[in-house]
Amino acid sequence: MKPLVDGSVLSELTKANPSERVRAWATSIASITVCALTIEEVQRAIGRHVSACNQDAADQWLTRFLASHCEVLSVTGQAAREAGRLRTRLALKGKHLSQTEALLAVIAMERELVLVTLSPATYQQCALSTYNPLSG
Repeated sequence: MKPLVDGSVLSELTKANPSERVRAWATSIASITVCALTIEEVQRAIGRHVSACNQDAADQWLTRFLASHCEVLSVTGQAAREAGRLRTRLALKGKHLSQTEALLAVIAMERELVLVTLSPATYQQCALSTYNPLSG
């Protein structure tokens, strides 16, 4: 199954010293899939959390990485509707997923992708495969 990478993994890779396990996983994969929403999250994180002197380097790395290693998925109307349904079902059970988390879960389920995340517990209430590169 192809990997769909969430913002936690992509953000880790933009760090000056990313986790060796995450870096090793990313270099072992020929191509990854990301959602356009994830790119927005990571771009925002670069602006908010990366020191001013490292922002250009992180931004340039992200540009190169996306161009050379990634297939970028858009959110379809159907995926948005399914994500809304998922969030409603979970809310009725007292559980919470953010809008982005729900959309990533739905996209992964619809396309039979493995969701690669540093926080697999976030998605345990969803019927999808996850992988944490920190755990192996």
